[in-house]
Amino acid sequence: MPGGGDAFVPNPQLEALIAAGDFSVELGGKHLQDLGLASKDAFEVLHTEVMNGLPKHSADLRRELNGKVVQDFAAGRVCRVDGWQLSATECRLAALAFLLKKSGVRVKMLAAGDQDPLNGLSEVSIAELVNWGPRFGFVGEEFNVQASGGSALWFVFANLGQQPYEIYFGASPLRTSLAGSRNLITATVTRDQVRQFASKPGEIPIHLVHSVRGSKQLLGHFSVWPKARCAEAW
Repeated sequence: MPGGGDAFVPNPQLEALIAAGDFSVELGGKHLQDLGLASKDAFEVLHTEVMNGLPKHSADLRRELNGKVVQDFAAGRVCRVDGWQLSATECRLAALAFLLKKSGVRVKMLAAGDQDPLNGLSEVSIAELVNWGPRFGFVGEEFNVQASGGSALWFVFANLGQQPYEIYFGASPLRTSLAGSRNLITATVTRDQVRQFASKPGEIPIHLVHSVRGSKQLLGHFSVWPKARCAEAW
């Protein structure tokens, strides 16, 4: 178990939220690098800071954490990680998620028989989507291939803001980046993900996910066409 000593016991509700995959592991790793904390001490330190001022037993810990995030922004307690401006609480939660994953805990803990990590997230309107693409590809083929490898999707929003967003392609989170305009997100679909999801014709749902608030927004569906449709498309 992560922690600085035998007496340390993580809050089980907080540990469950982290293990459910609600916070960005990638941002957490980068935040830890910025802090320069030793892994053996970091979990207990960050856990204590997150839970400071919160009840040990809460009926809705997610709501309590969201309130703390709002307080952080109001007081100017923010941190910048990989181009994102987050509250101090959001950064600490992401770092805790990274440490749990590093310790061998499965971050995406799915309920028995449930293969969709987005199940249970609230469906809300997070941001106004202006445009996105590409919107289709062909069975077994990559699309919008980038020089760095992999395929890429892009999304333009009217009012995105600086938050810890993720793009989900079906049930898989994609590596996302926020452009300088703060309203453009690009998401990379790896070759393995293309092989997994584009193995047969169909529709793949794409969601924008707010990893801290536990909410999602359906952005559209990526169409996988049979190769025979190539001639029809022209």
